[in-house]
Amino acid sequence: MFNWVDTKITISLLVLVFNLLAVSFIKFEHDIRSNINAVRTDIANMHIVDTVDECKFFRHMMAATISAESRIDVTRLDQTNPGELHLQEIRDYHKTAIETVRKRRIQFRRIVRIGTPSALEWVIDTIEQLGDCPNFAIACLKESDTTTFSIHIFDRKELLFHMLSSGGVRPGFGRHYLHVRGHILAEAVSDYYDMVWKDAIPIKEGNIVNWSNLIRISERLLARASRQNDNITVQRLSMSVNKLNELSMRRG
Repeated sequence: MFNWVDTKITISLLVLVFNLLAVSFIKFEHDIRSNINAVRTDIANMHIVDTVDECKFFRHMMAATISAESRIDVTRLDQTNPGELHLQEIRDYHKTAIETVRKRRIQFRRIVRIGTPSALEWVIDTIEQLGDCPNFAIACLKESDTTTFSIHIFDRKELLFHMLSSGGVRPGFGRHYLHVRGHILAEAVSDYYDMVWKDAIPIKEGNIVNWSNLIRISERLLARASRQNDNITVQRLSMSVNKLNELSMRRG
Protein backbone atom coordinates (compact mmCIF):
# COMPACT_ATOMS: atom_id res chain seq x y z
CA MET A 1 0.00 0.00 0.00
CA PHE A 2 1.30 3.42 -0.99
CA ASN A 3 2.57 5.36 2.05
CA TRP A 4 2.41 9.10 1.26
CA VAL A 5 4.14 10.09 4.52
CA ASP A 6 7.16 7.93 3.78
CA THR A 7 7.29 9.28 0.26
CA LYS A 8 7.22 12.91 1.51
CA ILE A 9 10.02 12.13 3.92
CA THR A 10 12.04 10.52 1.17
CA ILE A 11 11.49 13.49 -1.16
CA SER A 12 12.40 15.92 1.61
CA LEU A 13 15.59 14.01 2.27
CA LEU A 14 16.43 14.00 -1.43
CA VAL A 15 15.80 17.77 -1.65
CA LEU A 16 17.98 18.33 1.42
CA VAL A 17 20.78 16.22 -0.06
CA PHE A 18 20.43 18.04 -3.38
CA ASN A 19 20.62 21.44 -1.65
CA LEU A 20 23.70 20.36 0.28
CA LEU A 21 25.30 19.17 -2.94
CA ALA A 22 24.37 22.44 -4.65
CA VAL A 23 25.90 24.48 -1.83
CA SER A 24 29.03 22.34 -1.94
CA PHE A 25 29.26 22.73 -5.70
CA ILE A 26 28.83 26.52 -5.46
CA LYS A 27 31.55 26.68 -2.82
CA PHE A 28 33.76 24.42 -4.93
CA GLU A 29 33.21 26.64 -7.99
CA HIS A 30 33.95 29.75 -5.90
CA ASP A 31 37.17 28.20 -4.61
CA ILE A 32 38.20 27.21 -8.11
CA ARG A 33 37.54 30.73 -9.43
CA SER A 34 39.44 32.24 -6.49
CA ASN A 35 42.38 29.97 -7.14
CA ILE A 36 42.35 30.81 -10.85
CA ASN A 37 42.25 34.53 -10.07
CA ALA A 38 45.08 34.09 -7.57
CA VAL A 39 47.15 32.31 -10.21
CA ARG A 40 46.37 35.04 -12.71
CA THR A 41 47.46 37.66 -10.17
CA ASP A 42 50.65 35.75 -9.40
CA ILE A 43 51.42 35.49 -13.10
CA ALA A 44 50.71 39.19 -13.62
CA ASN A 45 52.99 40.11 -10.72
CA MET A 46 55.69 37.62 -11.65
CA HIS A 47 59.18 38.95 -12.34
CA ILE A 48 61.54 36.97 -14.53
CA VAL A 49 65.17 37.86 -13.86
CA ASP A 50 68.15 36.77 -15.93
CA THR A 51 71.82 37.72 -15.78
CA VAL A 52 73.37 38.15 -19.20
CA ASP A 53 76.72 39.06 -20.69
CA GLU A 54 77.36 42.23 -22.67
CA CYS A 55 76.56 40.75 -26.08
CA LYS A 56 73.21 39.31 -24.97
CA PHE A 57 72.45 42.53 -23.09
CA PHE A 58 72.56 44.58 -26.27
CA ARG A 59 70.69 41.90 -28.21
CA HIS A 60 67.93 42.14 -25.59
CA MET A 61 68.11 45.93 -25.89
CA MET A 62 67.64 45.75 -29.64
CA ALA A 63 64.76 43.25 -29.40
CA ALA A 64 63.01 45.26 -26.67
CA THR A 65 63.40 48.44 -28.74
CA ILE A 66 61.86 46.81 -31.79
CA SER A 67 58.92 45.32 -29.85
CA ALA A 68 58.19 48.34 -27.60
CA GLU A 69 54.66 49.65 -28.10
CA SER A 70 54.60 53.16 -26.64
CA ARG A 71 57.59 54.33 -24.58
CA ILE A 72 61.30 53.76 -24.09
CA ASP A 73 63.29 55.44 -21.31
CA VAL A 74 67.05 54.81 -21.27
CA THR A 75 70.29 56.18 -19.88
CA ARG A 76 73.75 56.23 -21.40
CA LEU A 77 76.49 56.94 -18.91
CA ASP A 78 79.39 55.55 -20.97
CA GLN A 79 81.79 58.25 -22.13
CA THR A 80 82.52 56.66 -25.48
CA ASN A 81 81.10 57.05 -28.97
CA PRO A 82 79.14 53.84 -29.77
CA GLY A 83 80.17 54.04 -33.41
CA GLU A 84 83.80 53.64 -32.40
CA LEU A 85 83.30 50.59 -30.17
CA HIS A 86 84.48 47.11 -31.13
CA LEU A 87 81.28 45.25 -30.20
CA GLN A 88 78.94 44.89 -33.19
CA GLU A 89 75.90 44.39 -30.93
CA ILE A 90 76.38 47.87 -29.47
CA ARG A 91 76.55 49.49 -32.89
CA ASP A 92 73.52 47.49 -34.07
CA TYR A 93 71.48 48.53 -31.04
CA HIS A 94 72.15 52.25 -31.48
CA LYS A 95 71.36 52.01 -35.19
CA THR A 96 68.08 50.25 -34.33
CA ALA A 97 67.23 52.93 -31.76
CA ILE A 98 67.68 55.69 -34.36
CA GLU A 99 65.55 53.82 -36.91
CA THR A 100 62.84 53.09 -34.33
CA VAL A 101 62.53 56.75 -33.35
CA ARG A 102 62.37 57.92 -36.95
CA LYS A 103 60.05 55.25 -38.37
CA ARG A 104 57.71 54.31 -35.53
CA ARG A 105 57.39 57.64 -33.71
CA ILE A 106 57.57 55.87 -30.37
CA GLN A 107 58.19 58.10 -27.32
CA PHE A 108 61.91 57.82 -26.62
CA ARG A 109 63.76 59.58 -23.78
CA ARG A 110 67.49 59.34 -23.16
CA ILE A 111 69.47 60.61 -20.18
CA VAL A 112 73.20 61.00 -20.82
CA ARG A 113 76.34 62.00 -18.98
CA ILE A 114 78.70 64.25 -20.96
CA GLY A 115 82.23 64.31 -19.62
CA THR A 116 84.46 63.55 -22.60
CA PRO A 117 84.88 64.74 -26.21
CA SER A 118 83.60 61.37 -27.46
CA ALA A 119 80.39 61.57 -25.42
CA LEU A 120 79.80 65.15 -26.58
CA GLU A 121 80.43 64.31 -30.24
CA TRP A 122 77.99 61.40 -30.03
CA VAL A 123 75.26 63.58 -28.50
CA ILE A 124 75.73 66.20 -31.22
CA ASP A 125 75.54 63.50 -33.90
CA THR A 126 72.37 62.06 -32.31
CA ILE A 127 70.68 65.47 -32.27
CA GLU A 128 71.62 66.02 -35.90
CA GLN A 129 69.90 62.73 -36.78
CA LEU A 130 66.83 63.11 -34.54
CA GLY A 131 66.48 66.86 -34.10
CA ASP A 132 63.34 66.91 -36.24
CA CYS A 133 61.66 64.06 -34.31
CA PRO A 134 59.29 65.45 -31.65
CA ASN A 135 59.02 61.99 -30.08
CA PHE A 136 62.71 62.03 -29.13
CA ALA A 137 63.98 63.79 -26.01
CA ILE A 138 67.40 63.93 -24.41
CA ALA A 139 68.74 65.43 -21.17
CA CYS A 140 72.14 65.56 -19.51
CA LEU A 141 72.94 64.72 -15.91
CA LYS A 142 74.31 67.57 -13.84
CA GLU A 143 78.00 67.36 -13.06
CA SER A 144 77.19 66.88 -9.38
CA ASP A 145 75.02 63.81 -10.11
CA THR A 146 77.26 60.81 -9.53
CA THR A 147 74.67 58.36 -8.17
CA THR A 148 72.42 57.69 -11.18
CA PHE A 149 72.87 54.17 -12.53
CA SER A 150 72.40 52.81 -16.01
CA ILE A 151 68.79 51.73 -16.62
CA HIS A 152 66.70 50.94 -19.69
CA ILE A 153 62.90 50.72 -19.42
CA PHE A 154 60.51 49.49 -22.10
CA ASP A 155 56.76 50.17 -21.83
CA ARG A 156 57.08 50.25 -18.02
CA LYS A 157 57.17 46.44 -17.97
CA GLU A 158 60.68 45.38 -18.97
CA LEU A 159 64.05 46.45 -17.56
CA LEU A 160 67.66 46.09 -18.50
CA PHE A 161 70.44 47.51 -16.38
CA HIS A 162 74.06 47.13 -15.41
CA MET A 163 75.03 45.39 -12.20
CA LEU A 164 77.30 47.83 -10.39
CA SER A 165 80.47 46.92 -8.56
CA SER A 166 82.47 49.39 -6.48
CA GLY A 167 80.58 52.29 -7.98
CA GLY A 168 81.06 51.42 -11.62
CA VAL A 169 80.23 49.03 -14.42
CA ARG A 170 82.42 45.95 -14.35
CA PRO A 171 84.43 45.47 -17.53
CA GLY A 172 84.63 42.44 -19.76
CA PHE A 173 82.17 39.90 -21.07
CA GLY A 174 80.96 38.31 -17.83
CA ARG A 175 77.29 38.09 -16.85
CA HIS A 176 77.25 41.55 -15.30
CA TYR A 177 73.93 42.76 -16.69
CA LEU A 178 70.35 42.14 -15.59
CA HIS A 179 67.26 41.56 -17.73
CA VAL A 180 64.00 41.82 -15.75
CA ARG A 181 60.45 41.32 -17.02
CA GLY A 182 57.66 42.36 -14.65
CA HIS A 183 55.57 45.49 -14.42
CA ILE A 184 55.73 46.18 -10.66
CA LEU A 185 59.50 46.68 -10.51
CA ALA A 186 59.52 48.36 -13.92
CA GLU A 187 56.91 50.90 -12.80
CA ALA A 188 58.89 51.68 -9.64
CA VAL A 189 62.08 52.20 -11.65
CA SER A 190 60.10 54.33 -14.13
CA ASP A 191 59.12 56.64 -11.27
CA TYR A 192 62.81 56.89 -10.34
CA TYR A 193 63.66 57.69 -13.97
CA ASP A 194 61.05 60.48 -14.04
CA MET A 195 62.65 61.98 -10.93
CA VAL A 196 66.12 61.90 -12.50
CA TRP A 197 64.75 63.35 -15.74
CA LYS A 198 63.21 66.35 -13.96
CA ASP A 199 66.53 67.13 -12.28
CA ALA A 200 68.64 66.75 -15.45
CA ILE A 201 69.64 69.54 -17.85
CA PRO A 202 67.24 69.60 -20.82
CA ILE A 203 68.89 69.37 -24.21
CA LYS A 204 65.98 68.45 -26.48
CA GLU A 205 62.29 67.97 -25.83
CA GLY A 206 59.55 68.02 -28.43
CA ASN A 207 60.70 70.17 -31.34
CA ILE A 208 62.91 72.39 -29.20
CA VAL A 209 66.68 71.90 -28.94
CA ASN A 210 68.24 73.85 -26.09
CA TRP A 211 71.50 74.67 -27.84
CA SER A 212 72.59 77.11 -25.12
CA ASN A 213 72.59 74.33 -22.49
CA LEU A 214 74.65 72.06 -24.69
CA ILE A 215 77.08 74.87 -25.53
CA ARG A 216 77.54 75.65 -21.82
CA ILE A 217 78.30 71.98 -21.11
CA SER A 218 80.88 71.84 -23.92
CA GLU A 219 82.48 75.14 -22.85
CA ARG A 220 82.81 73.80 -19.30
CA LEU A 221 84.62 70.73 -20.63
CA LEU A 222 86.82 72.95 -22.81
CA ALA A 223 87.78 75.14 -19.86
CA ARG A 224 88.74 72.09 -17.82
CA ALA A 225 90.87 70.65 -20.63
CA SER A 226 92.59 74.03 -21.04
CA ARG A 227 93.49 74.13 -17.35
CA GLN A 228 94.97 70.64 -17.68
CA ASN A 229 96.96 71.66 -20.80
CA ASP A 230 95.40 68.73 -22.69
CA ASN A 231 95.92 70.09 -26.20
CA ILE A 232 94.37 67.15 -28.07
CA THR A 233 91.18 67.32 -26.00
CA VAL A 234 91.11 71.12 -26.33
CA GLN A 235 91.26 70.78 -30.11
CA ARG A 236 88.40 68.27 -30.23
CA LEU A 237 86.20 70.24 -27.84
CA SER A 238 86.89 73.49 -29.71
CA MET A 239 85.63 71.85 -32.88
CA SER A 240 82.50 70.70 -31.06
CA VAL A 241 81.84 74.19 -29.64
CA ASN A 242 82.20 75.71 -33.10
CA LYS A 243 79.87 73.11 -34.58
CA LEU A 244 77.26 73.73 -31.88
CA ASN A 245 77.36 77.47 -32.50
CA GLU A 246 76.86 76.87 -36.21
CA LEU A 247 73.96 74.46 -35.61
CA SER A 248 72.27 76.85 -33.16
CA MET A 249 72.44 79.67 -35.71
CA ARG A 250 71.31 77.49 -38.60
CA ARG A 251 68.52 75.59 -36.86
CA GLY A 252 67.53 78.14 -34.25
